[in-house]
Amino acid sequence: MAPQVSVISGKFRQENITKALKLIEDDIRQKITRKKRVVIKPNLGFIHSTLANTQAEAVEALLEFLRQFYQPKITIAEGTTIGETSDGFRQYGYNKLVEKFNVKLVDLNKDSYQDIEIYDGRLNPTVTVGLSETILKSDFIISICPIKTHDSVIVTLGIKNLAVGAICRPDRNKIHTGPKAINLTLAKIAPKVWPDLTVLDGFEAMEGDGPVDGEKVNFQVVVAGCDALATDTLTTILMGFKPSEVGYLTYLKDKNLGCGDPLRIAVRGDNWRKLIRRFKPHHLYQQQLDWQI
Repeated sequence: MAPQVSVISGKFRQENITKALKLIEDDIRQKITRKKRVVIKPNLGFIHSTLANTQAEAVEALLEFLRQFYQPKITIAEGTTIGETSDGFRQYGYNKLVEKFNVKLVDLNKDSYQDIEIYDGRLNPTVTVGLSETILKSDFIISICPIKTHDSVIVTLGIKNLAVGAICRPDRNKIHTGPKAINLTLAKIAPKVWPDLTVLDGFEAMEGDGPVDGEKVNFQVVVAGCDALATDTLTTILMGFKPSEVGYLTYLKDKNLGCGDPLRIAVRGDNWRKLIRRFKPHHLYQQQLDWQI
């Protein structure tokens, strides 16, 4: 059966997210039933850059939807790259979600970790990084993050939000060992922290020199799906890029970890073809394509 991915465009962020989730509600209900360790992973990596981060109102819309049929405690887990995670939770309004929705905030920078080998610049698996045990031990992971261009891998979406966000903060710089190596590393880590539900909030997206210093795009689009690869693949196309240009998406498609063929994705909601916009790529875009060499 073709994976379902919903695409909604509208003038209100929370309304867009709610509509997108309702279109795939049957998929979500089926997958989350009887799960005991549900983790929501937003993106609050650089708390000084509002545009780069997942807004609390996006997570609020997600929680309001989930609480209609899932009542156990939910964990919101994140570990900042720059700044303190607690400051990020407070600054972006995440603390107000704790009592309202019976959620727990977890700082992944204070988590315990399991080691995994990744690729060095010579493409040998000789480098070790730690992955968050909170993420690894969850049985239903939700990736909710902005739609952004990236300085190393062209786009950063739901899969990368987990693959990098689950890495111990001091180890994150170790993945930057060249265009091919970083894509191979993301494709190696991703299956261990695979999103069960992806919500890509492109109400205010980022183009150009993302993932932090790019320019705002009033995209007003949300994309959601329970097939992480299909969701990221379709969003890449909506951004005006070819999925085949993105190394880690190509490697994951080759591993059959989801649907990377846009012709096999069942798109629900608005006419997504009319929403395609050519995002300005990062100024290092041409060098990022060197993973293909």
